[in-house]
Amino acid sequence: MSQVRLSHETERGNAFEGHRGEEDEIVKYNQQAAESGNTQAQAWLGHRYYWGVGGLQRDRERAFQLLDRAAAAGNNEAQYNLGVCT
Repeated sequence: MSQVRLSHETERGNAFEGHRGEEDEIVKYNQQAAESGNTQAQAWLGHRYYWGVGGLQRDRERAFQLLDRAAAAGNNEAQYNLGVCT
């Protein structure tokens, strides 16, 4: 059986350590992608806003907006997360 290394942060137990929030380059990239209709970015951001992780402040209204847009476009992850959150 082979092992897969996901990331250094995952190995340490906190995949969000070091993220600064909305000024973080990863968040900026995903915000731009989400605004352009990228459903993966919408689901990614929706999850983080819902839980208030990755340096983002908890904002459930924003989370639902993002997840709803992605779910309506057929994103399975967003559909699942939207169902779990409601």
